[in-house]
Amino acid sequence: MARKANEVSVENRLIIPNDAKIFAQAECTPEVRYFVTSDKQSSKLIEKLQEKIGIKFEHMDINIPYTEKFAILPM
Repeated sequence: MARKANEVSVENRLIIPNDAKIFAQAECTPEVRYFVTSDKQSSKLIEKLQEKIGIKFEHMDINIPYTEKFAILPM
């Protein structure tokens, strides 16, 4: 629906149906807090879903060290 209303701009991706299934599973599983991937397009979709419907999980870029993501200082 958002794609048809031009609210989401994504390139032609065959993986979008799989993304939707994984996002739905993450949303329905309370233990899931992060969707970890290196896919920048998934990040855009997750951000748009957070804006529109307030999903419970966050995108975590696998290329960003966890120490940076969680602000863990070195000992």
